[in-house]
Amino acid sequence: MIFSFEDDEQNRTLRGTVTGIQPRPLAGLSADQRNGLRQHRPDLREDADIGIVEFSADRQGIR
Repeated sequence: MIFSFEDDEQNRTLRGTVTGIQPRPLAGLSADQRNGLRQHRPDLREDADIGIVEFSADRQGIR
């Protein structure tokens, strides 16, 4: 899988493997995490459920 970092001015990508997805209510995040997520998704409702993706990076690293 290739992960893309849309906020990266260099449009770098990272090759890796998803190792897990942890469902979590938005309210279960810290205030800083919620604020950071809302910069990308301002339409998220307070009662939204999200998924925290866990992954491992391949040896190639960031390109």
